[in-house]
Amino acid sequence: MDKNRFFEMFSYGMLCSTICMLLDIIGTEYMLWHYPDKLLPIITPLIPANLVIIPISATLVYQYFTKWKYFLVATLGWSILFSYIIEPLFMLRKMFVLGEHWSHTKSFIGFIILGTILKTVFEMIKKRLPR
Repeated sequence: MDKNRFFEMFSYGMLCSTICMLLDIIGTEYMLWHYPDKLLPIITPLIPANLVIIPISATLVYQYFTKWKYFLVATLGWSILFSYIIEPLFMLRKMFVLGEHWSHTKSFIGFIILGTILKTVFEMIKKRLPR
């Protein structure tokens, strides 16, 4: 973690985790995907992924790839990892099931959009902050 940018990185991760939880709730409510085993019906079982794994990995991409060109390439790799590797592994373990109107490709596009929107928001915030 870049200690000089701690507040920025922390804020980025928190916004990412909030958006991930919100999108996960929306996706399960619209039956785009579901989780076969739930401890409580109102809580998604992938809270560790939504609150830790996805935000921390997204924050690391944001921290280490500051130029847009490299950020987009890294976000592409990050999206491939989560959409085409981690999601299918969760499906093999019967922890995650895709609905008939969702696919790994839609998740891939969603991860790219998430990363791009987050970086855009934070770039706009940084421009408006006094130096």
